[in-house]
Amino acid sequence: YTTSYDLALITSFAIKNPNFMKYFGGDRHTMPPTNVQPTPRNFFNFQSMLVDDTGYYDPSVIGGKVGYTTPAQHTMSTAATREGRTLVAVVMHSGERTQKFTDTQKLLEYGYGSFTPISLPAALFTTDLFSVGNTGDVWFTRKEPFTALLRNDLSADDIQIHIPDPYHITVY
Repeated sequence: YTTSYDLALITSFAIKNPNFMKYFGGDRHTMPPTNVQPTPRNFFNFQSMLVDDTGYYDPSVIGGKVGYTTPAQHTMSTAATREGRTLVAVVMHSGERTQKFTDTQKLLEYGYGSFTPISLPAALFTTDLFSVGNTGDVWFTRKEPFTALLRNDLSADDIQIHIPDPYHITVY
C-alpha cells in the first residue's frame, strides 16, 4: 500500500535518472533477444498522454506509468515539463480507465495556471555563527537558491524567513 504523496516523491526522484526516463518517457520499448527468449519482445506504455494518436496526448508530458489494483482502482503517475518547470501529478481511485487521463489534465492545468515559481538567492540563507553548546560553532549557509511555487496571488515579498534558534529553521 502507498499514498499518492509517496508516489509523487518516488516519481520526482526517479525522473532525475536518465535510465529510468528512457522507459518512463517512452511509449514503447523493444527488448532484444536473450539466451532464454530468442525473439525480441515489445512492451507498450499505456500512458495515453505520451502517445500522439490518442485523444489524451499532451506534448508537455515527459513520462508516466499507469496501474490498477482493486483497492486503488485505476492509478497513474505523470511528469510534465512546461517552460522549464516540471510538475508531477498522481491520480488514484479513478473509477473508469480514461478518467485518470482527464483528471491528470485538470491537475496539470491547475498546477501550471495557478502557481508561479519564485527563487530566493542563497545569500538570504546565510546566518551568523551559532554557538551550539560545547560542540562548537555552526555556520548555516545554502549553496543554491531556494525555489518554490507560490500561488499566483502571492509574490516573493510575501515570504518571511524566520531563524528562531540554531536548531530549527522555518520558511513561511
